[in-house]
Amino acid sequence: MVEDMHGYPNSNAQIEQPTISVVIPFYNSAETIARATNSVLSQTFPVTEILIIDDASASQEAQILDALRSQSSIIQVITLNENLGAASARNTGWDRAAGDWIAFLDSDDAWHPRKLELQMQAILTAKSPANMIGCLTEVVSKNRSFMPINVENIPISEITTANLLLKNRFSTSTVVVKSDIPIRFTEGRRYSEDYELWIRISALGPTILRVELPLAYHYKSRYGEAGLSSHVLSMSRGELETFSRLRRSNVITLPAFLGAYIFSVTKSTRRISMSKLRIVLDKVRRER
Repeated sequence: MVEDMHGYPNSNAQIEQPTISVVIPFYNSAETIARATNSVLSQTFPVTEILIIDDASASQEAQILDALRSQSSIIQVITLNENLGAASARNTGWDRAAGDWIAFLDSDDAWHPRKLELQMQAILTAKSPANMIGCLTEVVSKNRSFMPINVENIPISEITTANLLLKNRFSTSTVVVKSDIPIRFTEGRRYSEDYELWIRISALGPTILRVELPLAYHYKSRYGEAGLSSHVLSMSRGELETFSRLRRSNVITLPAFLGAYIFSVTKSTRRISMSKLRIVLDKVRRER
């Protein structure tokens, strides 16, 4: 089997290279959207289109999006008339997309240049068909340059529904899904809407994969630099609502629901307690 420059099968009996559409929800994030789109344009695996879904941003943001659109013919901007939230914005992009696969990217995140290449290579060489793949993430500084990634064998894990019920294993900006999956993000949900979708996809089968390399980057703490406790509470409530929704639609069994619910409450309580303890200890150190 002869491979092309990125390691994909490339013979006369070759597998057709999949196409990818990238969906980026956008809401008043002019300061970071260029970084996000540039990280897509820099991919070693070329994408078919970049769909920026403007979720009713302020009018002055349109100028920034127009400038981006003029940089590349594959960038499209779809403007929503009212602010519906990231879940609805992603669904809009997903429904308009032309690619075989949909890659999600938040407007304040970015990708390593080889992200899609390594993920598609993992999909094409996996032992079992997959309808979703993610990767690890890393929190980085604004000026961080991407480190070269040289791997002979891509480290890949299979993620099961049981794995997901214990913890959300995927940040949204890491995920690539098959475009023909018959489910979407729950419209209007603001917290844990991604987590709910991943579990529903895992229940569909056949396989969910994760590349065990940090190929997506956050430029802020997952819960923000301040107000950690309130963010954890919101995320915890979102998780519990997710489990309730999944149980009501019979995606998970009653024992799985009870186990996930109790574990989530325990986990969040511990996280909030630890964050409050750190605040107290920091205050004591400052007063010394």
